[in-house]
Amino acid sequence: MQPTITILYGGIGSEREVSIKSGQAIAEALNNNFEIIAVELNKPELPENLNSKKTIIFPALHGEFGEDGQLQTLLEKEGFHYSGCDSQSSEHCFNKSSSKAILSKNNIHVPQSIVINEKSEIEADEITSRLGLPLIIKPETGGSSVGLMLVSEKAALVNFLNERPEGSWLIEQRIEGREITVGILEGKAQGIVEIEVEGELYDFKHKYTKGKTQFHCPANLPKALTLQITELSEKIFKLLECRDFGRIDFILSNNNTPYFLELNTIPGLTSTSLLPKSASCNNLNFEQLASRLVQPAIKRFQTDQKSA
Repeated sequence: MQPTITILYGGIGSEREVSIKSGQAIAEALNNNFEIIAVELNKPELPENLNSKKTIIFPALHGEFGEDGQLQTLLEKEGFHYSGCDSQSSEHCFNKSSSKAILSKNNIHVPQSIVINEKSEIEADEITSRLGLPLIIKPETGGSSVGLMLVSEKAALVNFLNERPEGSWLIEQRIEGREITVGILEGKAQGIVEIEVEGELYDFKHKYTKGKTQFHCPANLPKALTLQITELSEKIFKLLECRDFGRIDFILSNNNTPYFLELNTIPGLTSTSLLPKSASCNNLNFEQLASRLVQPAIKRFQTDQKSA
């Protein structure tokens, strides 16, 4: 039995607008080959009248109640098959310090960092003595580079600490080098994409404004380094117990050491998104990529139906 595909998009987080674009794009790409139901979510709960015996779920939801494991926990509880990482790996990957800790224990390079919240008492002098300057500051959870900032002077760090913004923030050592990203499909690395930014930081504005960034697909790297990053990406995907698909972001330092930044379990699927660019290096167009994204969940659904 071929299930329908219910695409959930929109959601409640800061990445809602990006999620709407992703949901619309993936629905259009799948529409030629599958029966599609597209549902825009406005609250953190599953839509009514979905039948786990007839449909699988494709979560095109970024950030809160999309990538943080909450949605996946609900889907598992209600018996739905769905695309992407399960609840546990989603939760680990959504929390940048959690995923970095797992990989650091496995001897994978990550930038040194400190987590703070509004109750933290750490001073700027201690932070700069441990991490130096400049620094990258970003929310501990979340994506789409929302809230990302570069701090080059101690005075700016003092101002940030004095404001004590809500939530947990990651203050991270700035690694100088080239920004690269690697898409993963069913555990296999796709092409390496280099991100060349107009300015110093690949922030939300650069990420979603055409013309602000140049992409090199594939990145111009020596064969041996390409193989090293490819194997590393697949190892990270496995260590974080991910499945189906994802996208891994790195900084390639000036001495060609790849530093892990984060793994996006539901990467963007807009016209400027990076997973499609990575897949294009392997001659996958967007429609073909969309089909590859849903196939593992369809197989799980069909296997379950046969054994029922």
